[in-house]
Amino acid sequence: MEKIKEYLLSPEFLISIVVLVAAFIVWKVCRVFLRKILKLKDGKKTQQTNFRVVGTAIKSAYVILVAAVVLQINGINIGTLFTGLGVAGIIVGFALQDILKDLMMGTSIIWDKFFAVGDYICYNGKEWQVIEFNAKVTKLYDFIEDTTITISNRNITEIAKATKIVGVSISAPYDVPLSRIRPVMEEIVRRAKELPSVEDAQFLGTDEFADSSINYKIVLNCVDPSVKGVARRGTLDIVQEVFAEENITIPYPQMDVHMCK
Repeated sequence: MEKIKEYLLSPEFLISIVVLVAAFIVWKVCRVFLRKILKLKDGKKTQQTNFRVVGTAIKSAYVILVAAVVLQINGINIGTLFTGLGVAGIIVGFALQDILKDLMMGTSIIWDKFFAVGDYICYNGKEWQVIEFNAKVTKLYDFIEDTTITISNRNITEIAKATKIVGVSISAPYDVPLSRIRPVMEEIVRRAKELPSVEDAQFLGTDEFADSSINYKIVLNCVDPSVKGVARRGTLDIVQEVFAEENITIPYPQMDVHMCK
């Protein structure tokens, strides 16, 4: 108890407190300058992501530096400490391989601009929204199934940006000629453009000669990738309405049987 009291009254303790307070103030000032350097603004998803990752890296290095200074003030030789931890450092290094891989991949994602927070991406055969990202992990939101997953950055091998484009295949009977079906499709496109989830729509023409129908293709440019399902379902509702108004039957699988005597 006496030793603790003696240390709390020692110049080393007081200097350590001053150093820690000064370091905290310097860090706050540096954060302001870092924001200005990266020009962080609301709506700049890439800049926000860069700030988080770069800020985390600089903060980690800064904490280590301040800790080394405080230890040196209190008479602990840093060089001797690191020498004594040499073997242990090797062991810890092997244990931290995965963390280092995460950091390297996180840095690569930042500099190569693979994605940023708020982007919609294709990962593992599904579409996700990036809701959180740092140097170690990425958190993804499945806007279709309303689930969230967190993956280590080292496990991210292939990433593609999700598009706002979705195709809608519309089947029509063989006995309805193109001259009649074209204005019907144009009416469907016109109504699809009025959907809140759709920015634009276009009729591309004949897509396939199927067994029981001729399939036509309409392409929707959605507000964002998360509403592609909503836009597609809304367009199919319009198809049913327009076909009913035009007395066009929606095709279904049929089979012709020919009997030979």
